[in-house]
Amino acid sequence: VTISFTCDNTENGFTALNGETDVSNLYTFESNGEGYNFKLIDAKTSHTVTKLVVPDYYGTGSAYAPVTKVMNTGSYGIFEKASGLKEVYFPETIKEFGSYFFGSGVTLNDLETFTFPRDLETASTTGSILPNSTGLTTVYYNSKNLTYNPSSASGFNSTKQPNLRDLYVSYDVESLPNKLVVSFPADMVLHY
Repeated sequence: VTISFTCDNTENGFTALNGETDVSNLYTFESNGEGYNFKLIDAKTSHTVTKLVVPDYYGTGSAYAPVTKVMNTGSYGIFEKASGLKEVYFPETIKEFGSYFFGSGVTLNDLETFTFPRDLETASTTGSILPNSTGLTTVYYNSKNLTYNPSSASGFNSTKQPNLRDLYVSYDVESLPNKLVVSFPADMVLHY
């Protein structure tokens, strides 16, 4: 099952492409003053979502605005029961990852690649910025101005992402935030 969005003539401007299962109860949009929050709703039961694509814009007419924040309504949101999630795509318009973005207890072993959006400025200081994942092998770090200073170390960690092999840092990133890196696997390559 893929949660994805396409522009059409529906009331809100987008329709979830759900494949076999209706997963519309797993997300909602809410206005945040400068655009929209994409809220991942606490999923109490397991679901079959394998791909999540967050849209860059939402709404219609004068309410058409960028999606600027991804957040959860619970402590883990969609990721808690999405053990089969293989792909996650966030648009460059995302400025903030909200509280418990991945949570500290979330394991997504099928997730192989993760990309930090270019406009990402803030990541919550609760939970983890990356999931526990034995499958995660590649991270693309594109965020030019990310502020990330959690109370405890919860960034890249060779224990939680033991098979991370490649970290690609965008050419215009001048530095990585404090505590973004706890430890790297010994054979990981930093591409800059």
